[in-house]
Formats: sequence, structure tokens, C-alpha cells
Amino acid sequence: LIEQLKKIPLIKEYLEEKLEEIDSYNNQTSNKNKIPRHLTNIGVFRKYCLEYLKHHPQINSEMTLIVRQLAPTGQGIPLEIWTYSDTTNWVIYESIQSDLFDHLFTAMNSFELRAYQRPNGKDLYLNKDDSIKIDL
Repeated sequence: LIEQLKKIPLIKEYLEEKLEEIDSYNNQTSNKNKIPRHLTNIGVFRKYCLEYLKHHPQINSEMTLIVRQLAPTGQGIPLEIWTYSDTTNWVIYESIQSDLFDHLFTAMNSFELRAYQRPNGKDLYLNKDDSIKIDL
């Protein structure tokens, strides 16, 4: 996965620096008795989101830009995005927001991540043949 992610220009340098930092930490004598550090796909995805937004032409680079991980829930690990567009036109803003999330939801697959979507009745119906059947 890491080799594939290194092909993404927005995070290539970050990955190289982070891998070197982690390798250095793990090889220090004082850290030999500790659990080794590793990269996580969600951590790298979080960095990708930040870099993508920093380089997006319709994001206001003068204002707050935060991509942060929230506390895990039963539905997964939420990521929160704080950013501002370069427009106050509501229609254009909604279009920018939709395009950003379309891209980020699609990009998740490259990081071996999936968005959680609560199952509904149709999901349960479609998977009914996979369920265990018990005759009483």
C-alpha cells in the first residue's frame, strides 16, 4: 500500500519523511522495549485530505483549514474538515462542497478505507441468502 501511495504527488514527500522518522524512532536503543510505531492508512488519508484542500483553487488559503480525527464511535472513526471556500455565493459553495466530498469519498479506496453507511432494509434483503438458516 505504501508504495502505491508514494505515487500520489501530494503526499509523496510526507510519506518519505514520515517513514524515515518512524524508522529512526524504532531503531533508537531507548525505544527497543516499546511497541514500534507504524503509519496508518487513516493517518495518511488525513494528510492527503489536508494537502488536497490546501492546493484546491476554490479553498480560501487565508482562513482556517483543519482535517482532524474525532473519537471513534460504533459507526467508525469520523474525520472532521474545517475549511472555507473562496466564495459566499451559496449555490457555488454547495457545488464546491459536493465536489470535494465526491473526490474524498472516491479517494478513500486508494487508502484501503471505506465510508460507513448504516445498513437498511434493502441491504438486509439483498444479503438474506448469506444468512444462517435455522429450522426449529
